[in-house]
Amino acid sequence: DWPFHKAALSLLTAFSGPITLYYGEEIGQELPGFADKVGSGCVEVGKCDDHVARSSARIEGVAPEVGKPVIRLNAREQDLKKYLSTLMALRAAHPALYNGCRAHIYDDSALYLDLKAAGKEQILYLLNTREEPKRVRLAAEAVYGAKAMRDLLTGETFSANADGEFSLPAPGITGRFLLLVPM
Repeated sequence: DWPFHKAALSLLTAFSGPITLYYGEEIGQELPGFADKVGSGCVEVGKCDDHVARSSARIEGVAPEVGKPVIRLNAREQDLKKYLSTLMALRAAHPALYNGCRAHIYDDSALYLDLKAAGKEQILYLLNTREEPKRVRLAAEAVYGAKAMRDLLTGETFSANADGEFSLPAPGITGRFLLLVPM
């Protein structure tokens, strides 16, 4: 589920306004029993209403208890933590992500596209929720006549063809942030 976790974090990054991350999400920490239903006595067992994403914030290797040995994060946890740090830095650097207006462009059972804009900055958010890679064909008109786009995470650039159409790769279970280069 690691790629899905990363894709979900990318979608959250593209939301305007404040976002909420709970302790441990940055490393994919699971909360045992999160789906348990508790009828009466929920206060006594600490599982009332919002128990789903709560933990003590004592994460081995990140926030160890005093006097206990530090256990290092595994490679996947380190990767997720680094990815989330990159996303938060991207969000902080681009007002269209945290404060932009959203225009929904397209969605189907695998793909989701939004255009985020703030001032002169416009970012196309592209999410592929399937494991198989997809290709998105998009008229430049749909993105205000942009002539090119640059992926803010990978640095890749994409140009519209002679017919004014983009052909954008959407790797499996991945979110992309594409900065529009205006005409």
